[in-house]
Amino acid sequence: MVMLVPNFTKRGNVYDEYSINIVINNLDNIIESILIALQNDNPLLLPNFELVIDIDNSDKVYIYRGVVNYNGSVSNFCKLNEIFFKGDFFNYFFLRQFNQVYTINEDVMSYMGLTYDIEVIEVDGKDANIKQLKLVDGELKYEIINENKMYIQDFVKENHVLIQDLIVECDRFSIGYIN
Repeated sequence: MVMLVPNFTKRGNVYDEYSINIVINNLDNIIESILIALQNDNPLLLPNFELVIDIDNSDKVYIYRGVVNYNGSVSNFCKLNEIFFKGDFFNYFFLRQFNQVYTINEDVMSYMGLTYDIEVIEVDGKDANIKQLKLVDGELKYEIINENKMYIQDFVKENHVLIQDLIVECDRFSIGYIN
């Protein structure tokens, strides 16, 4: 387990007091997450988390933001269906019905070119510093974020054919799953 808590200042025997706010949205089902976000026209329904640590009586705030990165690849519905659902998309609904989509979610995301990542924003007064947090050989390391980094929103734009095929298949096998 990795602790994502910044180093707090110790004054005597007392640590700074702080408040924590956590917001998490992740269904462990990337297909459903994308379709629900599109159906509701709300990108906040895509997988994400935000952990805000506000240090009392100071200008320091630490924001840990979970994002989904996109590597730029274009996915194909027929290949996705063949690899993960044995060529029959109805198998997706079997997995979904029995809450088993999570068992393939990471592999589906990998096929789609999607990965989870953590960005850290450190605010000190009017200064803000944003970095990417990586686990390298068991140690947490900070890296500068590439300015050309793409996110799941870019995936949605670049993979409109895949997404349209997913919508058609979901409509075919269900009533009211996605409009």
